[in-house]
Amino acid sequence: MKYKVKSNLKSYLHSKGIKQKWLADQIGTNSSRISIWCTNNDEGFCSNPPSLPYAIALCKTLDCDMQEIFSIIED
Repeated sequence: MKYKVKSNLKSYLHSKGIKQKWLADQIGTNSSRISIWCTNNDEGFCSNPPSLPYAIALCKTLDCDMQEIFSIIED
């Protein structure tokens, strides 16, 4: 099975008033990487989603479920 990931992270951060820089500092990465995770390509999918450890760190830091920030779609 193959999966695609749609990022909802940008809208989630915006709705909570959270800056990408703050999030990057909290999980030990840079804001460029957060920006990549926030961006969907022309097909509507995140071409470079976070690894599982980073995805878990995002959820813990944001106190949210994975489904709130990423949609996993079976291809």
